[in-house]
Amino acid sequence: TALGMLVGFVLSVVSAGTAHAISFAYVSASDDDAVKKIQLSNNTVVKTITVGDGPVGGCLTPNELFFYVPNFNDDTVSVISTTTDTVVATITVGDAPHSCAVTPDGSRVWVTNSAADTFDTIATATNTVAGAAVSVGAAPARLVISSAGTFAYISNANAGTVSVVNLTTRAVTATITVGG
Repeated sequence: TALGMLVGFVLSVVSAGTAHAISFAYVSASDDDAVKKIQLSNNTVVKTITVGDGPVGGCLTPNELFFYVPNFNDDTVSVISTTTDTVVATITVGDAPHSCAVTPDGSRVWVTNSAADTFDTIATATNTVAGAAVSVGAAPARLVISSAGTFAYISNANAGTVSVVNLTTRAVTATITVGG
């Protein structure tokens, strides 16, 4: 079933109200080429939003207004407005986008391209790719951005390494061998 293939729950919850109680989750349903909006108070899917082919995970902007979804099979990222629950942009990125993360200031989304061994950077103000793709290790998968917003850490699934990327220069500054 589609809900059996859900990915991205942890990074995609949306709060509501002044106390920031978590109200909704946006969850990729890869088999359905959709994102499911779940009302957390009663664990019910309240909206299905059609996105690209093979959505995987997703990342929410700090202001909780946009949810970015890598579409693994069609090399795009769908941008969903959490206000209207509609796709407001589709951005072409590298081959087989796998994961994304948003900078703490919300200005950039970083996307790993697992079949291209690269990452792309999306400028959120324009929803366009900012600069050329940057090479990292083999099959980059997950990434996290430091709380200070200075570095990204990208796991390279087929290399057994983590690439450390300076967010200002977009350059790999270190490669950590972790095995695998």
